[in-house]
Amino acid sequence: MAIGDTLTRVIDSARRGAFGETDEDEAATAGRSGTAPEAAPDAIALLEADHANVKRLFEQVLGDGSGSIASERKTIEKILEELTLHAKLEETHFYPAVQKKSKRDTEDRERVLEAVEEHAAMKDLMRRIKRSTGRDETLRAKVQVLKEIVEHHVAEEEGELFPEARRLLGEKQLRALGAEFAKIKARAAGGPRAASATRKRGTSAGPAPARRRAAKG
Repeated sequence: MAIGDTLTRVIDSARRGAFGETDEDEAATAGRSGTAPEAAPDAIALLEADHANVKRLFEQVLGDGSGSIASERKTIEKILEELTLHAKLEETHFYPAVQKKSKRDTEDRERVLEAVEEHAAMKDLMRRIKRSTGRDETLRAKVQVLKEIVEHHVAEEEGELFPEARRLLGEKQLRALGAEFAKIKARAAGGPRAASATRKRGTSAGPAPARRRAAKG
C-alpha cells in the first residue's frame, strides 16, 4: 500500500471516530461489504510515512526551479506545517514513551536526547524561514540546509532509534500510539469541523458553564 494511501486511511479512520462512528459501525459496514477492517498502522509506520512525505516535498521545492515563487512558498509552508506536527507527535508522545521504557544513562536515552536537540536546531531554522519575506535570495539556501538537517535526523531515527523503540515498546503500545497519532493528525487536517465535533463530545477546552452564565448576566 502506498504511503499516501496509508495516511489517508488512518486519518479517515480517526475522523470517523471524531464524528461519532464507532468501531461497531465500522465492523457492520465491513460486514455488509464483505471485507474486514484493517488495523491502524503503528506509530513508527506513521512517523516513517511523515519522513517520506516531507522528503517528497523537499524534492518538489528544490527541484529545477521551474515553479513560480508563489507555488514554492506554498510548498515550503506545507513542509513547515508537516515538520511542526511531526515534531510535536515525537516530543509529546513517542520520545517520552521510549524514555520511560529505557534505563538511565543508556544509549536509547542518549538517542532520544540527541533527537530532541536536533529538533531544536530544526525549529530555529524553521522560524527564520517563516520570517523570510519578498524575494529573499537566501530562502532556497535556508530550505536546503533544513533538508540536510532533516535527512540526518531521519537517518539516525530510522537506522537506530526506531528499531530500538520497536523492541522496547512492543506492538501493542506502538499501535496505541499510532491510534493517538491518527486522531491528532485528523484534528489537524479536519480544521473547524473536527474541532467542533471534539467540543460536542466535551473533550476540548471551551468556555466553562459558569463563564457562559456570567457572560449572559
